[in-house]
Amino acid sequence: MIPTSYKIDGPDSAPPLVLLNSLGSTMDMWRYQLPFLTQRFKVIRVDTRGHTRDTKPPSGPYSIQELGSDIVDLIKHLDLNMVSLCGLSLGGMIAMNIAANQPNLVD
Repeated sequence: MIPTSYKIDGPDSAPPLVLLNSLGSTMDMWRYQLPFLTQRFKVIRVDTRGHTRDTKPPSGPYSIQELGSDIVDLIKHLDLNMVSLCGLSLGGMIAMNIAANQPNLVD
């Protein structure tokens, strides 16, 4: 798994929702939605490979498949069986890639 930053907000018992940010943005782009989303979901915000402030990413270029694999690895690392995905722009492409290649992980 590529080291990446993530934050979890909301009740542990709630269904998990993974938020995937757009190109050039960080997980902070979702901060205004958190008060609403955490009422219903355990929200996992992720900084996509190359977007994190905490670690230096490996050299690119990156493919949608690689970025999707990073998120799948994180889902497995967090021991989640099934998640809902929400992505904007690049995050939407990553979410669609995961849904197409790992449909058993997507609610």
